[in-house]
Parts: sequence; structure tokens; C-alpha cells
Amino acid sequence: MTVRRLQALLNRQTAFLLALALIFVNLMLLSGGASALHTYPTFVAATSSGGSIPDGGTLTVLVPAGTQSGDLLLAHIGYNAASSSTITPSAGWTTVSVEDEGGSDIKQGIYWRIATSSEPPNYGFTLSSGQTDTAAGAIAAYRGVDPTAPIHTFASLDNGTALALDAPSVTTTLAGTTVVAFYSVRDLNQIDPAAAMTERWDVGSNAAVGDPNETRIAAAEEQWGAAGPTGIRTATAGASAGGVAHMVALAPPPTAPTFEVNSTRDDADTNPGDGLCNTGSLNTASEPECTLRAALEEANFTVAPDSITFNIPNSELGYRAVPQSWVITPDSPLPIALNPVSLDARTQPGWSGDPVIELDISNATGSVAGLVLWTDDSLIAGFAVHSSSDDGLEIDGTTANGDAGDRNVLRDNWVGLDATGAAVGNPDIGILVTDNADDNQLIDNVVGASGSEGIVVRIGSTRNVVTGNFVGVTADLATPIPNAGHGIHLHGGAFDNTIGGTFPTNANTVANNQLNGITIDADAGTGNAMLRNILYDNTLLGIDLGNDGPTANDPGDGDGPGPNNYINFPDIQSAVDRSGTVTVYYRLDAPAGDYRVEFFSNPSGGDLTGGESETFEGAHTIFGHPGGTLQYFASFPASAGAVITGTATLVEGTMFGSTSEFASNVVAIPADFRVNSTGDAPDNNLRDGVCNTGGPLIGGRPECTLRAAIQETDALNLADTITFDIPTADIGHVAGVWTISPASPLPTVNDEVTIDATTQPGYTASPVIRVDGASAGVASGFHLGVGSADSVLRGFMVTGFSVDGVVLTSGIGRMIVEDNWIGTDGTGAVGAGMGDDGVEINAPDAVIRNNVINNATDEGIDVLGTGADIYGNIIGLDPDGSSGSGNLDVGIALFADNTTIGGDTAAERNVISNNWEGIEVNSSNNVIQGNYIGTD
Repeated sequence: MTVRRLQALLNRQTAFLLALALIFVNLMLLSGGASALHTYPTFVAATSSGGSIPDGGTLTVLVPAGTQSGDLLLAHIGYNAASSSTITPSAGWTTVSVEDEGGSDIKQGIYWRIATSSEPPNYGFTLSSGQTDTAAGAIAAYRGVDPTAPIHTFASLDNGTALALDAPSVTTTLAGTTVVAFYSVRDLNQIDPAAAMTERWDVGSNAAVGDPNETRIAAAEEQWGAAGPTGIRTATAGASAGGVAHMVALAPPPTAPTFEVNSTRDDADTNPGDGLCNTGSLNTASEPECTLRAALEEANFTVAPDSITFNIPNSELGYRAVPQSWVITPDSPLPIALNPVSLDARTQPGWSGDPVIELDISNATGSVAGLVLWTDDSLIAGFAVHSSSDDGLEIDGTTANGDAGDRNVLRDNWVGLDATGAAVGNPDIGILVTDNADDNQLIDNVVGASGSEGIVVRIGSTRNVVTGNFVGVTADLATPIPNAGHGIHLHGGAFDNTIGGTFPTNANTVANNQLNGITIDADAGTGNAMLRNILYDNTLLGIDLGNDGPTANDPGDGDGPGPNNYINFPDIQSAVDRSGTVTVYYRLDAPAGDYRVEFFSNPSGGDLTGGESETFEGAHTIFGHPGGTLQYFASFPASAGAVITGTATLVEGTMFGSTSEFASNVVAIPADFRVNSTGDAPDNNLRDGVCNTGGPLIGGRPECTLRAAIQETDALNLADTITFDIPTADIGHVAGVWTISPASPLPTVNDEVTIDATTQPGYTASPVIRVDGASAGVASGFHLGVGSADSVLRGFMVTGFSVDGVVLTSGIGRMIVEDNWIGTDGTGAVGAGMGDDGVEINAPDAVIRNNVINNATDEGIDVLGTGADIYGNIIGLDPDGSSGSGNLDVGIALFADNTTIGGDTAAERNVISNNWEGIEVNSSNNVIQGNYIGTD
């Protein structure tokens, strides 16, 4: 078993229970089969309101937050009115009971409805005309109730005028009910519930403080385990007043029947609807025979969620020994599932990850799909389905069975393969989700060899999740099983669906399909997210918005409406490798919002115009993109030569929205800020990770000047190295020296960088790269500024600048200036010196070593930053150490503490001669040791 296969198996077994928990709150699947565990109806939330209601007025109560389709909504209305008054709920509510306390005209009504997916924000309860009334009301949501008969039993009681409010006993005939006691009283004060119960609301009309016509309501609940009488639940009113009460028992969902298939035959059930799966025959183990057909027929007669499991003996005719599997060959279309059902072939003994129950539909005539759901909250798992005359698996929404097709799970199926793994196919679509089928999950299926598309979501279907599937390739990635069309296809208004996810196991692998990997057609909606999917070797594109080939980005990203609003993909400028970490520099042109940008590599290359996504590399979340075009970068482990692409996905709160097509592929190159020209042109595209002036290529590479290299490395805010490889044919090359003549001050370095002229071919021990400031105007040579801590300047001749040769002003860090000639070209040429200092140190802990510093108009080294180490330098003489014009003022001027000049070895000795003064000390705690001062 491969590592990926084992991982997939573990993922299936883990997610197995989770998926079914979302569907059947009363069903837990265990490793050897299925067992029913009872759950109580559960309180979700409640809202309340109250007040003085005018003649014929309406009390409005909000629907509780968190209400879901299928929840029970219970309304509790208490009102103080004449005995002839009535209350009418909004349409769609069913009355449980209305109780009247005749002496004080306090009344209480209890009503219910099953929530739909399109609940209004509130409901109204209208009092009849005749007088002004006070009223208080509440609506509560309960989950896990019988959707067809949620009220198991109830009773009501007129309590008269008393402090004690009795909710009468009811007798339940079901285990696992939740009993709710409702109270209404003509009083302002709070109501204390019975001790055994949990209070859910206690609210008054509060029309006027002290008003004798005030109405107050309260409700409390408890879970009632065994069937039988509940007993009275007594609450206590705040004052003796007229009151009424109800006790209502909420019914849990019916216990799900389990039908165990024990035969590979195809006989029908003898008496559908009797609750017994029985064809009237015996299977080969002499047991009453239950076929898949008979089990589906029985399941269609029960409203409660059913469970169909498998335990077929090896003696059955459809048994296959290698690999061990059981083949069911229907002679006609299998029944469409009309009621919630768990069809779980993984319960068959012998299942260990791959399907062992095979459905061969080749004998069924007509337009026949393999298995079809016209229902909600169902599961199809663990089958190999092939050779239909239509689709493999279907979930249909709007059908003759009503608005269905919601919250179903298809997982761990092989669609188009038999149980041996052979690609047999289905002539149309592998898996179809259609006609407003919502909130379904397609998980860990293998879909291949379809005559059309692999997976299709269409016609208004929304919030479906397609995750962990293998489309066009087997789960071990070893065998292509191409679908004749697109791998995954969304069209017909499909919107807000998710393909993939943010975890590794969420990724779909979509490969080898004969059209696109994933297509979002021109008539699809928006909000379709595609995350972390592995797409490769598809004939056309990896992702195609519009099914019309690559869609170019548009300025401002305003080319919607359309599929996913044709969201722009990230415009990748470059991908740069730094020792196994690739940094991608990209631009995003998109409306204001948050975005997730995913990056992929394609080891096998791929189409440089469209891109696929063979390997997921990483994701970069952009929070607060302001709109328009901004430049970003992201880094992840990879190496030079990787072919990089990416997508952009809109992030909407905690949800993901529309995803783009792939960016054009870009090949990752080694980080290379290699100066190859003595020119002075600037970089043409800052923060793209590439030093490029846009000038003519030099040796097949973009022109990179010293100015452009400093600009680009500084813009990236990363630790970089600038090297040199200027050809001898360069116009600035004379007699083994390459002279760079800036026409204006060089950029200040505000980022960590090593600028290393010793890398220039031809360098041995003396500088061969000269930076001359004669044309730079008022300028210093190199300025290592704030943010340039830990930078290195090495191996230059720096000559002819009107201010300083080198200036260090970083606030922190240890900058190094070494092996440079500052103020001399080594020949004693006039004009090589500086207009002010050779080196000015305004940074702490600087290291100045092995430099020649000469011909400065002011100090050779001006020390204004503490903790400097100055050693191995020649200051005031030319490189040979015996001649030179010297620095016109002090060789080294100390204005900062804790400076070390020289050392106790010959290598650390400074030669400080031929200056106006050797060393001037204006600070404390300095060490001056082992130097030659005034002599060579």
C-alpha cells in the first residue's frame, strides 16, 4: 500500500463518521456496521418581544438566529384580553393548543412550524379587534425533531388565581422526548421555573409599570428519557394572579430502520412498506433474502432516515475471489431513493478502503443511471458503479419528489471503474449534481472513463463541496482513466460551490481529462472557489472561466458579470530562488477586499500560457487589499527551475468566493543581482525580483547596472547579494579596470545587502571595479542607511565624490566595509579623493578593515558611532604603503566611545601616516593598539 493510499484510507475512515453526523443526528456508523443511537430534540435559540397591542394589532417576534432548514419553530404567545378575543398566527403555523383562564382573561397559545431554507426575519401574531390588549411572545428553534410529527403529545391547564402554576403531566409513548412547560400569567413579576427544568425565556409585556393588565410568559424544558408520565411541573409566579400552562412533549426523529443486503440477486421486495426487506426467497446461506432493489423499495416507504448495510456471503453467485468483491447486476433500473437513506457499501465484511460492492448496470435497459437520489440527507458510499446507459451517480434537486437533493454525501465510490480497478466507464457523466441541489458533499471518490464529464454541478445548485476526489486518475496516481470531457464542470447558474479546500486532504486531483481540468462555464454564477487542487495533463487548461480558453486580465478587474466575475489572476512578475526558498513577486489588480493567492509548481513543465497545478507550494493571504493594482511577494520551499503559477480567490469573511484562472507560468531563477554593465540606468520594474534596466541583453541576460541592483534589492526588503560579471567589451573597461560613473547620487541602501566587487572576473587582490563620482553632483559614494544593518561593502575603488566616500548611518547592526580603495585608484591620480571624509561612521559597531583610505579633504575616517572596530587599514598612503598625498585633516577622528583601532597582531595593524594628524581622540573608553602612526 502506497503512502498516499494509506493516507487516503485514514482520511476516509476519519471523515466517515463526521459526514454522517451532519446528516443523521441519530445515526453513528461503527467499523462493522451501523447502530442507532437516540438523541433528544435540542434547544437552539429563542427570541421574545412584548408590549401593548392596539385594537386588531399584531405582536411581531423575530426568528431566532442560527435557525436551520428542518428545525422546529415553537411559538409561545400569552395575552390579556376579553374572553372572546382570539389570536391568529402568520400563515404556515399550526396551532397546538390555546388555553383560557376565564377569571382574569389571560390566554396562552402554542404554535409550531418546520423551518425552511428561506425563513423571513420575523412572524406576526394578530389579536382580534374589540379592545387594546397586552401580549408577550417568544419563538424558539429546536433541532433533532420528527419533521412530520414534531408534537408527540401535550396538555393544558387553567390554573386560576394562584402563585403556583402547574404544567400538567403528559404521558409519552416514545423514549427520548424533550418536554417543554409554557406559562402565562396576568402579572408583571418574573416566573421561577420548576427545579428540574432549564428556563429558556421569561419576558413581560411591560406596557406600563404596575399595569394590572400586564402579561408575563415563561418557558422551561427538560429531556425526558423513558416513555411514561412526566408528572406535573410547577413554576412559581411573582404574585398571586390568573395563569395558564401547557406541557408539550417534542418527538425525536423516528428510529431509522436498517435493511441488510445479503444477496447479489436483483429480486424485488414481496411487500414494500411492511418494514421488512424480503424477496420471499432465501439467499445461498438459507437466510431470508434481502437484495439491494428490495432494500431501496422498503426505504422508499418510510419517511424516517433508513440505513442500508451489506453482509453478502461468499457463496452468492456474484462473488469474485480476486480481488474479493461482490457484483450486483440489476436487470432494470434500480429504484430512485425518495426518502433519506444511508446506502453504505463499506459495511460489507472485507471492505478495507477500496470498494467491494460493485454495481454493473449494463443489463438495465433505457436511460439508466447507477444510483439516484431524489431526497435530502442521504449517503451513498463505497460502491464501484459502472456500465450504466446514463450517469454513474446522480443527486437531483427539483423533481417530482419536491424540492430535494440537499445535504447528501457521496464518498469513497469508484465511478466508471469495476472493483478490480479496471476502467469500464459510464456513457455520460460520472457524478451529476443538478436542479437546485444544495449543500451536498462529494468526498474521496474516483471518477473516470466517463463518456462526458467527470463531475458536473449545474442548474442553480449551490454550496456544494467537492473535495478529495480523483478525477481522470486512480487514487494511487498510477493509472490515467481520462474522462472524455471536462474533469469538473460547473454551469447553468451553479454558484457558491467549493472545489477543494485549504487542507492537504481537501485537494482534488484532476488529470488526464480530454478537455479542461475544471471549467466554470459562461452561464455559471459567482462565488465558486477552487482551492489547492492538483491539476495536470489535461488536454486544455487547468481552470477555464467561460469555457473559451485563457481569459486575459483586465485593468480594474471590471469585466464581470460572468463566471466568477472573471476575477483577475495574480500577475507573476518573477520567481527567485534563494538557497531552496523561492520568492514569487506578483501584482494583484482586483477590487478592494481580502484574497487568498495560491501558488503551484509544475515539475513536468506545462503550458507557459495557461498553467496547471501539479504541486501545491503555498498560499499567501492578503488582508485589506485597497483596490487597484498592488505588488506583493510570497516565499515557499522550492528551487530554481520550478515552473510556478498561481490563482487568486476572494475571501468573504470566513468563506471563500470566486477563484481565478491560473496565472501564466514563470520559471524560478536563482537570485541573481549580478551587475553586468558599467552603465547607470535604473531598474525598470521594482520589486519583481529581477535586476533589469530594460536595456539590451548582455550575454543573454538582462542588463543590470549597479544603480538598478541597489534599487531592486532595496525594494525587496530581503537579505541579498550584489555580484559582478561585467564583460571586457563593456565601454567602461580600460586596462583591467571597469569604471562606473553615476550621473547622480547612487540610491541609499536601506536593506541588508552584500555588495561584493571581488566577484568580478579578473579580481585577484586589488579592486577592479571603480565607482567614480566626478559626474554625480553633490554626492557620497556609497550610503548604507537606516535598515541596512549587517550589510557588507567589499572590493571597490571609490573615487572623486564631492562629499564622502562611504557613509554608514544604520541605527542598529554591524556593517562591514572591507578591502576597498577609497580616494585612490592606486596610481596617485589627481582628483581621485573625496570632497569631505573618506569614511563617515554614524552607526554602532561598524567594522572598517583592510581598506586604503587616502586623499580626503577632511578626515580619513570620521567616527561618530560607538563600538567601531578599525583594523588592517592604510590611511593616508597609497596601496603600496610608502607614498601618497594623505588626508588633509585627521587620519582617524574619534568622536564616539568604545572604539578599537588596531590590535595585537600584524594583520590588525593600521598604518596611519601622511595626514595632518594621525588620530584625534574626543571620546572615552577607546583602545588604540599596535598601529604604525607617522611611519610606514
